[in-house]
Amino acid sequence: GWGIVQSFKDVMGFWFDPVGFPKKEYGGWQFSNYTLLAEKFRIITSSGWVYLPKMLKNTLVYCIFYGFLSLVGPIMTSYIYAKYSKRVKWTKIVWILLLINMYVPLSASLASSIELSMKLGYYDNIWLFSICSLGGFGGCFLVYYAVWKGLSWDYAEAAFIDGAGHFRVFLSIMLPMTATVFGVLFITAVIGNWSDYQTPMIYLPSYPTLALGVFGLQFSVETGMTGVPVKLAGLLVCAVPMFTLFMVFKDKIMTSLTIGGLKG
Repeated sequence: GWGIVQSFKDVMGFWFDPVGFPKKEYGGWQFSNYTLLAEKFRIITSSGWVYLPKMLKNTLVYCIFYGFLSLVGPIMTSYIYAKYSKRVKWTKIVWILLLINMYVPLSASLASSIELSMKLGYYDNIWLFSICSLGGFGGCFLVYYAVWKGLSWDYAEAAFIDGAGHFRVFLSIMLPMTATVFGVLFITAVIGNWSDYQTPMIYLPSYPTLALGVFGLQFSVETGMTGVPVKLAGLLVCAVPMFTLFMVFKDKIMTSLTIGGLKG
């Protein structure tokens, strides 16, 4: 609430009264802060200036496409591990490697990851970078592993009797039963990716997102863009959509991951 109120002040009004509502003697309500933001909100890249519409487009691609593919891989891997691991003795090794990869800090992993992305050609390519997120592990692996373990295998056996194959069972029977969990994880991934500025800054320098643009506001020297109210307006432009999305789906998110999700 404080941020919303202060984003409608001019610079002098904010410095003289950084807590109260805008006053007439200091310019009153400055709706032009958001107009100025729409006109001058930009960030420099190696290919030139990128403005708000392009940043919004990059953000949507990164949040939706990257977020979706980053879930598909762990879902399939966790399903195989949960339902077929007893057939292979060395699957415990995979489990140990997964935990090491998630929880043991590897200080040199960032440098090697950047070098690998450059050699494979998906560095600074938002579409290829999103496709390369189709990995098999991560935090979603653990969530979906618990989901698959909670689903009865009787459904699959009944489908096998009717002639369905393993992939058919997964795609037509098991996966639809966990659609709610998938939706919750996807929304969570979108919210997380929306506010992530570090990954685009490191791997996608030519595709700045809104979060990266807001991060760059602190270094802006544009006329009218150096004041705190305009920077607060930029923060709100980035934060309000995801705040709204969370408020709409918060009950579904909480109940699905605590009670109903593990039951499919």
